[in-house]
Amino acid sequence: ACNDDVEQGVTASTVSWDATAGTTYYIVVDGYESTGGFELSVEQAVCGDGVVSGDEQCDDNNTDSGDGCDASCNWECVDDANEDDDDIASATSLAGATFPATATGLVLCPGDLNEEIGVYGDWWELTVAEGEYVSADVAGGASLTTTCADQTLSVALVDENIQTLAGGDTSEGECASFAAEPEPGTYYLVVFGGDQTVGPQDYEVTVDLGVSVCGDGVQTGLEECDDNNTDSGDGCSPTCVAEDATCSVVSAAEASIGGAALIGDTAVGTDDHAPQACSVGGGAPEDVYSLTVTEDTTIIVSLENENTDFDTTLYVRSSCTDPGSEIACNDDSPNGGLERALFFEALKDETYYIFVDGYDTASGAYGLELSSPVCGDGNVDLNEECDDQNQTQGDGCENDCTITPICAYTADQALGTLAAGDTSVSVTLPAGGDTLPDLACSSAGGGDQLVSFTLATGGDVEFALTQTGDAQIGIFSDDGNCAAGACEDPVGAEEYAFTWTGAAAGDYYMLIEAWGDGDEGDVSLIITAP
Repeated sequence: ACNDDVEQGVTASTVSWDATAGTTYYIVVDGYESTGGFELSVEQAVCGDGVVSGDEQCDDNNTDSGDGCDASCNWECVDDANEDDDDIASATSLAGATFPATATGLVLCPGDLNEEIGVYGDWWELTVAEGEYVSADVAGGASLTTTCADQTLSVALVDENIQTLAGGDTSEGECASFAAEPEPGTYYLVVFGGDQTVGPQDYEVTVDLGVSVCGDGVQTGLEECDDNNTDSGDGCSPTCVAEDATCSVVSAAEASIGGAALIGDTAVGTDDHAPQACSVGGGAPEDVYSLTVTEDTTIIVSLENENTDFDTTLYVRSSCTDPGSEIACNDDSPNGGLERALFFEALKDETYYIFVDGYDTASGAYGLELSSPVCGDGNVDLNEECDDQNQTQGDGCENDCTITPICAYTADQALGTLAAGDTSVSVTLPAGGDTLPDLACSSAGGGDQLVSFTLATGGDVEFALTQTGDAQIGIFSDDGNCAAGACEDPVGAEEYAFTWTGAAAGDYYMLIEAWGDGDEGDVSLIITAP
């Protein structure tokens, strides 16, 4: 026996061989063109000790046959009828299937090994339309792992890059399952086992795909319950979320808007509620405040107060016992502290419920502050992107305290409709000429120039840049949202190229901006239109 490297990148060495009783063997520890200290471990492989070693394919802590791992610690596994489906390329298509669809008689054998990700798995392909859910439930097999308590399986929904969107594991005897509502597209369902050392596992899986209808009496998708109605207060909310059993309000909070903080301590409360959109609900007690306003207004709720001394979670509901009515949730303060802050739009005469909760099991003292921000007072509040002490339109900060969109400015250069092929553009970024909103991929400040153009035909657009300074490029669609289509940072490179893929025909603005003050210079671009 001889070994130089355990595996790629691991220079430790290991060997195994079948030894004959009474024969003397010599183990040689050598070096690959080098010398050094070492530690040598010698282990005798014993089938049935629960440890996979030597030439054993499996070891299930016994020497019985018929349980997937035989008396010699070799696999006992018969491939199922759905083989050769151990990766995306060979995934079984579920197109045309009637849902819910159940596949039975499945087993994970050595032939299911996906060497790219190092697990044994079975794969299915499915297409999800707008508004559809996907769910999967794994159950015990027919002979080897007949209950979920016998299994160590996982189930996941992945995309074409094998990025997991949803999934579940076998846990404490509970079968692996998941439910998700992904964006429309093609996805892959995979049932896999990362640890096959105890022998093969058999199972069945039920896949469901469709649109949930809350109140139809059938619990599907992300529904936690469905009691055949959309009434509230009966344990199952109008959005088919399990309602909390009780709600105890500490006090009304409207009189405190703009005033002194409400002081409290959750340690003396009970755990009746949990956040839905953020944080970890681990059993922390909470305090609840009600809020009713007489005019439509924005409300900022903050625990950023000297009286707050624990890791808090803050959320707001429109119905106290309905977790599905949560309209705002914050677990991470903008300043990185343990205190939380959020804002929401409160409607006249509607009652809202503010929850002061803790991260996981945390509890403690707090100071709760409420305010109603004013756009134009010069203070950039939590709900504002800017505040320039006025409500003038088009001056960089709009009258709703949002940043003036790029598309509202007049272009320094108007290229008109780009012909198919190459169009040359040259700009000089003026020092101290920061007149436009900063790009997301740029620092604050730096001279800028705005260029407008029109694409007559949609497709991929190529950009080739040369520069003497350090410029960034942002592209914005001239539609109602002035949405950013690209933001490129050449990182100071003298030459740089990028492709804007899948651009639609239409009008666009291109903002060319120096990284910061002092990074201005000349920029030359060749734009290749489809």
